[in-house]
Amino acid sequence: MSPGSSGFRPWNNPQEQGGFRPVYRQAWQARSTSRDTAQTPAWQQRAAGTVNRFGPPARTSPARQAEPQEPHRQTGEYTARPAPQENVPKLDGYRLGYRAAPQRTSYQNRGEYAARDQGYNGYQQRGGYQQSGYRSSGSSYGYQQQRGYQPPSSEVHYNDVLYRMARDPQFAAQAEEGQIPDLLKVQESEPASGILEILQDGYGFLRGHTLLPGKKDIYVSMAQIRRFGLRTGDLVEGTARSQRDSDKFAALLTVDRLNGHEPEENPDRLSFDQLVPVYPNRRIVLESEQDHEDMAIRLVDLIAPIGFGQRAMIVAPPDSGRLLMLRDICRAIKRNDADAEVLMLLIDIAPEEVTEIRESVDAEVFASTFADAPDTQTRVSETMLERAERLVEDGRNVVILLDSLTKLTRAYQAALVQGGRPMTNTVTPAALVRPKRFFGAARNTRDAGSLTVIATIAVETGSRVDDIIFEEFKGTANMELFLCRHQASDPVYPMIDLQLSGTKKDYMLLSDEQKEGLRAIRKVLASTTNGEAVVQLIDMMQKTHCNADLLNRLQDWIALWEKSGFLKH
Repeated sequence: MSPGSSGFRPWNNPQEQGGFRPVYRQAWQARSTSRDTAQTPAWQQRAAGTVNRFGPPARTSPARQAEPQEPHRQTGEYTARPAPQENVPKLDGYRLGYRAAPQRTSYQNRGEYAARDQGYNGYQQRGGYQQSGYRSSGSSYGYQQQRGYQPPSSEVHYNDVLYRMARDPQFAAQAEEGQIPDLLKVQESEPASGILEILQDGYGFLRGHTLLPGKKDIYVSMAQIRRFGLRTGDLVEGTARSQRDSDKFAALLTVDRLNGHEPEENPDRLSFDQLVPVYPNRRIVLESEQDHEDMAIRLVDLIAPIGFGQRAMIVAPPDSGRLLMLRDICRAIKRNDADAEVLMLLIDIAPEEVTEIRESVDAEVFASTFADAPDTQTRVSETMLERAERLVEDGRNVVILLDSLTKLTRAYQAALVQGGRPMTNTVTPAALVRPKRFFGAARNTRDAGSLTVIATIAVETGSRVDDIIFEEFKGTANMELFLCRHQASDPVYPMIDLQLSGTKKDYMLLSDEQKEGLRAIRKVLASTTNGEAVVQLIDMMQKTHCNADLLNRLQDWIALWEKSGFLKH
């Protein structure tokens, strides 16, 4: 051991570092003085020229290699002899003892997929796959930051064909002329039509004849809704892209017709709430000479005339023939006025009754059976009301036949029940808001068309809820028609209570002769019972072909009844 040594050295640092003294001097450790004669096992012996896993000796480390300099000579201090230097390859910066990896300057074996600069914070995102796997450009791992100006790439992207077509002057010329460019033409397109329902998120769907969501609905984007000013209830006709396997719904491509007219971009359409309501002044004629034997319709047309924009309520006890009355009124309206738009809404009824009504009337029938959820029943009613309002804004005369206000209110009451709580024998005020809005939408407008609502309401059912609903709607109608329970002795079915039925401000719908005849009939009704008066009126109707002929002969018959003592003075 040399005089300047620091004691015992590790086996991997046999030589002292040249040119400087170590800062740390290892403490002396007591060892046994006995000579260790054991041989090192063969499996622990290292072959010549191998590098230890802890790294090369310290004398060969480039980081520790010092510049040759003149050693400081001090009196009494030992200076170590410079160690011989060996040529060791530089390390690559990953792990000591490993061979340096070859330097790569660019991507190798690139195909048609190239790197794309996304322009985010100067980083370069590589899109696509390379044929030879992932190759990092440069010796570092991760993203490379682009510094300075980068010239635009002249390489062709995989979808550059579409961009070249978009830059084509022919494409721009077709777009400016309002034509569909060849790029946007879809070969697999089909005609599409339906009633639009806009959801809360802004987009919508074209519904079918049931107004309920289905797999065949057509998606309408927010851009098309804003462009053409579409609203819920609009009848949209156009073309749609055929539904593919990966598509959940078909998508609307073009709008060709809107409520039967050419669509306009950013139209200035009137809103239904902005229309000025007025009293009905045009009568809906129900009777006809072709069907003069329908006594129930002739009685309604004689006692309680209906006008466009009327808010009519048919008060119907059980087994009174309310659906039959609605069906006959629907037939009479379409027979006498083909331009009138008649819509029928049936809530909470049997499926077979829906089929019977659809096959017997010439009108759009929207129905929800008792098997449907309350949310489904209310959704159908709201969408149908929106459809009727769009027709009124377009100047049409719309008639809605509803069965019934009681079931509609019950549906809203059930929809508001949360947490599975049982329904009580009462009606919350919130459940009456939407049914009253539905019934109150009936009006005759000054600037556009009219909306007539003829709705039934149940009474004498033994339910306290039905009685509350009837009390809430009492007085809201300007025309009331009371039906009677069916009896075997009734001369007509459905039987009408002529004494309670009537129309407010009926003089705005009748001529002078009709006013005199109705006043005479009221005189007859006041002097006798309802059953006897109905029998006498039906007997006179059977002798005439229309109500006008009946009114002309009514005065003579009343004079004859007074002489015979049938009528009291």
